[in-house]
Amino acid sequence: MPMGIIRIILFIPLLLLLQGCSAGSFGSAKPGNEPGMCNLNCGNAIIGSADSFEIRGPEESQLTCAPTQTEIVTNWLFRVVEPLASAGGADADGGEAFRPVPFISFAVHTSYVAVFGENNDPSTTDLDLRCSDTCGVIAFDVTYACPVAGESANVTLQVTSGGLFSDLTNVTITTQDVE
Repeated sequence: MPMGIIRIILFIPLLLLLQGCSAGSFGSAKPGNEPGMCNLNCGNAIIGSADSFEIRGPEESQLTCAPTQTEIVTNWLFRVVEPLASAGGADADGGEAFRPVPFISFAVHTSYVAVFGENNDPSTTDLDLRCSDTCGVIAFDVTYACPVAGESANVTLQVTSGGLFSDLTNVTITTQDVE
């Protein structure tokens, strides 16, 4: 169970849920109102429902630091989706059918407590930008401390929104050996 869960409680008008991208699209979280773009507006974000939504992210990631590097910044992309059982579980192309879920607030947690302390929140992303965009995409940056040269560290990363949890992402951070 992650420690120090940050909960952002805000409300959203239902009409805003109709705005956004088609099901299955995956965009980037950038503010703006450009046509066809995924827009980010966290002013009315809500906490996700574990009953019908899922947060999806990578299962694992490998990060490599240079021998003299002390930290590494990584941009992460996760998605908030609602699987569509009514579509028989598949879209017309045989892929999984789901609807992207916009305006879901989130918190980030890591097992790298030695670096981030008890708060356990490694994200450097502003709290005002911590919600899924109109395409259901969650984007955030995390700064990791690099291990000493020639060493590796294994940590986990998880995104939450209230009782909604992503699976753990296993992150291996390796610092190249001095040659």
